[in-house]
Amino acid sequence: MLNVLLLLLMISQVSEMKSAKNNYLTKTVNVKTVLFRETDRFRDCWSHRETSLLITRYHMQMLIPSGRPDDVKILSEYLTLCLSIVLQESKKLDKSNRLILTEASCDVLGGYINSYGLPFVFKMLYAGMAKVAPVKKLIDLSENFKSKLDTNGRGWITPIHTDNFLENVTPAKIVCNAYFDFCDALIFDDSTHSKNGTAIESCKVYSSVPLPILDNGRKPNAIGLPIKGMKVTNLNQFTTRKPILTIYYKTVTCCGDMLQLSSKVDCTRERAHFVRKFSNWLNSALVTLLNDNVCHPPLMGILKLKRTVNKSINHEKAVMMSITRSKENKKYNLKQKDSPVTHFIFFMISFFITALFWAVIFSLKSLGLADRRRDSGERIPVKLKFRECNSFTSNDSLRCSADVSDTEVKTKIKFTESFSNQNTQDVTAHYLFECNRNNHHQSEFSDEEYDTESSSTNGK
Repeated sequence: MLNVLLLLLMISQVSEMKSAKNNYLTKTVNVKTVLFRETDRFRDCWSHRETSLLITRYHMQMLIPSGRPDDVKILSEYLTLCLSIVLQESKKLDKSNRLILTEASCDVLGGYINSYGLPFVFKMLYAGMAKVAPVKKLIDLSENFKSKLDTNGRGWITPIHTDNFLENVTPAKIVCNAYFDFCDALIFDDSTHSKNGTAIESCKVYSSVPLPILDNGRKPNAIGLPIKGMKVTNLNQFTTRKPILTIYYKTVTCCGDMLQLSSKVDCTRERAHFVRKFSNWLNSALVTLLNDNVCHPPLMGILKLKRTVNKSINHEKAVMMSITRSKENKKYNLKQKDSPVTHFIFFMISFFITALFWAVIFSLKSLGLADRRRDSGERIPVKLKFRECNSFTSNDSLRCSADVSDTEVKTKIKFTESFSNQNTQDVTAHYLFECNRNNHHQSEFSDEEYDTESSSTNGK
């Protein structure tokens, strides 16, 4: 029965050790060590101190953060807190054990800072997400660990590559101050160039400003910029608090934009050419500067600047493509206009439009002529003879006068011309009414003879 209990206890301890090992493997990263060498794995004899140091180093592994650092300030505070606790607890131990605890903790924390902490922190600085002071504090802490262990960190894992880190870097904001003379702060290649030059010189500003220069292509320590007051800058000094490359790019582009506005000349091609040249230089410089595992504080915000330059290049490409397409469309339209089919289509359209125009004119003219004929063409003929009823006899027989003379007819026609807009029957009736009234008046006060035809009618 006792053997069974011991067996169960051993199984439970083994399972706990497996679970602890799994948690250990998943929650921490292996930064290796500078306390032992690779050949120590094959040693058969270990001293008591070496065994204690190995066990302490094993337990100190749990102090390593589980993920990559996201905030420089929090990481610095965490490492400082761990180191202070270890130092405080080591005061309760003797000198030998205190040294073992200190070496194990420095090996763990120093390995993490050297292999994981500083590479990410440098990228945060270059991306504009970290300030210089916390980064300087981490670098000093790493150098402190190395000095206590008397090592250069060669036993730790090599610093990891962070090429895919910080992919969502926001572009740098380039805002030109209208009250600042950016051109006056630049140093041009051409000594004859003037900021108040002609319209042609306004576009030459992009080609007159030289690119930055590194003192060494492999291990640069200084950079030269064509800006007054920033001619030569030490890349390793922490006193700089300005992103010098961002200032350079902003000064050149703002100077060109202001000259372009004042001269009213399009410098799109010259600006695009400068941006491409600077982008090529930036790519070659980033390969050297960002992978040398050395902090360069003056290059703060360089990744944000790179994102801005890429965005500007894409914008310039879109503008140039639109200009090229517009030119191609104009050429295509000119070719289409010069083709025989286009000429034939234009001729037919012009012919139909002309025919329709003259058809409308002819229709309007015909309608006007018809109205004119209706108004003036149906008048009473001049030589018509009218019969008028003068009076009635006692036998109720109608007596008609003789034919009206031509002079009277002409007189009456002049009278009826004022009523030419009325119908023909109305004009005729009006005329007969006037004629009858006049003749009837004459029949009552004159002794004219009756018409022969009327006399014959009365005789009958």
